[in-house]
Amino acid sequence: MSLLAPQKGKQEIAANLKVDVMIYGGSAGCVDEQTEVKTEQGWVKIPELSNKDKIYTYNADTNEFSYTLPDGQIESIEDDFYRLYGIGLDMVLTKGHTLIYWDKEGEVCSGSLNDLAELILENPTGYSFKDSKGNSFHVEGIQYYPSQDGLKYCVEVETGYFLARRSGCEFITGNSGKSRLLLNKAGYYAHTDPNFEGVMFRRTTKPLSAAGGLFSEAKKLFRPLGVEVREQSMEMHFHGEGGSKRNMKGGNLKFTHLEHEKDAEGNHQGLQYSFIGLKIV
Repeated sequence: MSLLAPQKGKQEIAANLKVDVMIYGGSAGCVDEQTEVKTEQGWVKIPELSNKDKIYTYNADTNEFSYTLPDGQIESIEDDFYRLYGIGLDMVLTKGHTLIYWDKEGEVCSGSLNDLAELILENPTGYSFKDSKGNSFHVEGIQYYPSQDGLKYCVEVETGYFLARRSGCEFITGNSGKSRLLLNKAGYYAHTDPNFEGVMFRRTTKPLSAAGGLFSEAKKLFRPLGVEVREQSMEMHFHGEGGSKRNMKGGNLKFTHLEHEKDAEGNHQGLQYSFIGLKIV
């Protein structure tokens, strides 16, 4: 049995529900109340974070930090967390939270705690977590950690990653897992239905292609399924079940912006989409 079995409740319902319209307004992956976020004024516990506070965000493409306002902040009910601990490392996260890590080749990677937990325990030195100075830390163990206040907290930033601290231990971490939930839902249909035509929107193009963005995360997530990626147009064509590069049996998924009303009229009017995903924050 997996250390982190598929989460019951609203996330499982959202992933499996067959409806015409679904609005997912919660937070799929977050941190606990003892986690601190670095702001221009210093370290602040995440429940005390103001929507006017600029936080220290990380850009994996440039390996740089900068202070920026978050796209959104969320707190919601949560009973269950998991603690990842080691020398110089202390993270308390929900199972849907996005982890940013460095592999043995030094490449930046990401994935949800739910997907990575067993892999990390099997090969802890293959997964390095870093602080703002570039120091690397490894997980020695993962344990269930019940919520202390019954809530989970999350911020969403454009780059996908920000600096956090717990028990005096810094770590770079990721946004909540709503993007992963949205991608999983679209990917299921794209992989199984050759007639599938899906589109994923963000307000502007940059948050799609930046590290942690929908398009960049989709390439990592769907690579094992077999996909042909068109970088310039930000489109993905799925091999599908039993398919291949020469014999496509899957659908198509594209990623684009929707900043102005004229964008909808000029670029999408009359098109027949099987799936429309819109990530606001």
